[in-house]
Parts: sequence; structure tokens; C-alpha cells
Amino acid sequence: WGASPRAALRVPIASAATSAVFPQTPIVRPVPFAKAALPTEAYANKLSRAFPNTDSARRLANVVAFRQERPGVNAQTANQFAEQLKLLHQNPIQTFEDIRQTLPRLSHAQASERQFLVQLAARLDIAKDEKVRFLGSELCRPAEFEPDGSAGIAFFNASVALESLIEATGEASLIKPLLQKALAGEPNADARAVLLSRLKILPSNPSRLEDL
Repeated sequence: WGASPRAALRVPIASAATSAVFPQTPIVRPVPFAKAALPTEAYANKLSRAFPNTDSARRLANVVAFRQERPGVNAQTANQFAEQLKLLHQNPIQTFEDIRQTLPRLSHAQASERQFLVQLAARLDIAKDEKVRFLGSELCRPAEFEPDGSAGIAFFNASVALESLIEATGEASLIKPLLQKALAGEPNADARAVLLSRLKILPSNPSRLEDL
């Protein structure tokens, strides 16, 4: 595996918009925005089929679409994205419920969207125990592979959930039992190694689960 499990798997995961919204998140690396605007509205309409039929859920779909398609940055699009995201954070309980209902409807191919929503949920101002249950559930989902058996974006769903859980709580007493459960239910050795590698972002920088 070396120093970087993701590099070993040769799976690029990058999102400029995610890095802009969550500057403290070590899950993604910045990449240049597309030079030309992409059909975000059309993509949002297609994506919204997986979301509940509420105004807040449609707003959430627009934010995800903007982040996914990364339209050319200008003052108008940046302000629109910021305003939509602000409204979502101003209604954290409804936003969290929309996310919770949406995740089961997302396909394997929409793993990047799933990961963004998990990161967003971790940043919402909701009850701590509810947030921990949600992130723990995502953490315990077994790794998903591509049809050819390779590791794609979906392979890192649990890793994103673990990183979000660590950032949201930073409490080893909460993280350890959930991680133990996730490892026990994960049959793939590489996926288990990726999860354990994320422990290094804890302040104590443990190298083993036993050190938590």
C-alpha cells in the first residue's frame, strides 16, 4: 500500500467545489474548474428524481448538481451556490432528513454524489447522536466495486463516512466501536486497510485500532 492507499488503487477523487465548501476536509483535492459552463440545470432535473418532492430537497439537488458538474466560475454562479448552501444550513433538520431519504435512492454510479451528501450531513447543526448514527450506518456499508472488479469512487464510500465521523466528533470512544463493526463486516482486505489508514487524521494520530 505504501504511503497512500488511494494512490495505490489509482482512483482519482477530486472536486474543486467540495474543497471550496469544506476547506478542512482531507477527502478531496482541488482541481481546476471547467472552462465552459455545463448543463447543471438539466443534470439537476435528472438528479432530483432521487430526492424527496420538497422545495428544500430540490434546493439540495441543485447544490449537488452544481458541485458535480462544476460550471465555469463567475460571480453569479458562485453566489447562487453559496446562497443555496446557506439556506440548507439554515434548515439543518429538514436538510438532514432530505439527505437521509435520498441516499437509498442513489445508484452505484452516483457514489460521488453520495459522498458529497454524507460530508454535508456531517456539517449540519443537528443532534450529535443522530449524526453519529447516520455516519456509523454509512461507515458500515461494505465496499462496492466496479463491474470489472476494480476499485472506483464507490470503493471509498465508507472511508468518506469515517473521515466525516472523525471530523464531526473527534471522539475515539464513539469512533472505535463503529469502526470495529465496519471492519468486522468488510470482507475485502484492501477496503479494511483504507479504513484503518484514515485513523491518522485523529489528533492522537493512532497507527492501530487498538491505540484508540
